[in-house]
Amino acid sequence: MNAEAFEVFSLADIYRKIAWAMAPTLLAFVVLVVLYMRRRLRGQVNPSDHVQSTRLGTVAGSLPAELSLLAGVGTGGQAHETLGEMFLRPTWGLRLITIGLPAFAAYLMMEMQAVHQLQRLPMDIALNGAMALVMLHVLIYTNTYELRYDRDRFSHRNWFYQRRAFDWSEIASIRHDNAYFYIIRTHKRRKTYVPKHLVGIEGFLEKVQTHVAQNESR
Repeated sequence: MNAEAFEVFSLADIYRKIAWAMAPTLLAFVVLVVLYMRRRLRGQVNPSDHVQSTRLGTVAGSLPAELSLLAGVGTGGQAHETLGEMFLRPTWGLRLITIGLPAFAAYLMMEMQAVHQLQRLPMDIALNGAMALVMLHVLIYTNTYELRYDRDRFSHRNWFYQRRAFDWSEIASIRHDNAYFYIIRTHKRRKTYVPKHLVGIEGFLEKVQTHVAQNESR
């Protein structure tokens, strides 16, 4: 194979990789535009607009617009109810993010190693393994997460899969970090982090804010 033919072959391979990389991006862009227009036409608002941000959340800023839009799809839906108890689970948009971002990061790392022919050192292997474990933990936690509440209390599992329960009478405040979580504090100095992107989160926020106001007036 002469040099000219080799160059044409290399360019074709590069263009093919670019096309494969751009196709999912363009598809995701179209989906996001459609979702954005649907939310605008329905007059949906961000549930966090009525919740005060923490100082750290104000400084750090919010999620990128495209991630926030995708993760927020479904938050205005109705939570599942059984025998007076409400069940909130993550939106399909948030679940998609927890699957897509790790896969995209792994793809980029493999491409960089292939293009630059990087030598994999023991420290690099350990770091990649640690990142894979963290991503796996986030994936499992997100897809198995469930928040429950009734007229007396709410409960959910923390990052260590321990179920924690809180009576409404002890709730002191609610804030959000401008990204993924609502931070709920109690009068007993307990604190818990509730994911923001849950189906039916608006009803839960109204419940929390109502009890915060009632507890303050006591």
